[in-house]
Amino acid sequence: MKNCLQREKDFEDGKAKVFHKLESAEEAVQIVQDAEDTLKEVENNIDEEKAKILHLKKMSKMGRDAKETLAIKDLRRKYCFHLYGAQYKYGREMAKQRGWRRPWDGPDGQAFKDYQNEGRPEGMELTR
Repeated sequence: MKNCLQREKDFEDGKAKVFHKLESAEEAVQIVQDAEDTLKEVENNIDEEKAKILHLKKMSKMGRDAKETLAIKDLRRKYCFHLYGAQYKYGREMAKQRGWRRPWDGPDGQAFKDYQNEGRPEGMELTR
């Protein structure tokens, strides 16, 4: 960041191009803006990592029963997600085999139509 600001200052002071390597004032402003954006992104990443560390410290202080309860909740959530996906796929397959429509599957059933046409060559899509 300091380097970018120094280059902009050198440009504004009228120093030779070999010092700042900038063509215009807009380029100087853009370089400083890019550096600020990068700095904000890095600061956000640091804040996220600090939050993760804080969460892990809290988890390390939990008792065995609390960790066990947390693990059970997590496994139930993952298992329910897996079962829901399997049931959803089963419903789509049955509708596909029996020629049913699924108007609730996407806007006006478009997601189901796209699912039916997966793997079909261009021009051979179902139009139902």
